[in-house]
Amino acid sequence: MDKAIYQLKGINLEELKGTSPLDLWFNEMVRKKVDDLTLKDISHMLRQEIYLDIAMPCAYDRIRDNPLCGEMYDGQLSELLLRVLENHPQERKA
Repeated sequence: MDKAIYQLKGINLEELKGTSPLDLWFNEMVRKKVDDLTLKDISHMLRQEIYLDIAMPCAYDRIRDNPLCGEMYDGQLSELLLRVLENHPQERKA
């Protein structure tokens, strides 16, 4: 996609505040295009359960390329994706 996440989600960048590590990551992440998201970004999005419509397809693509990928350990992304699917069964596609 050629738009940054803040554009896709209608986020006003001037309203973003915060100095915690999570706030700083979020502020940086929403300025990225979907294709520029890192494994860390996707993992954080799944852990925080934000923008699942973006994070889940990215996770599927990464897992398809490397089933054992993970930010901190092998298979972590698959584990995060499964946890999201357990918590949000409506996100499952038939």
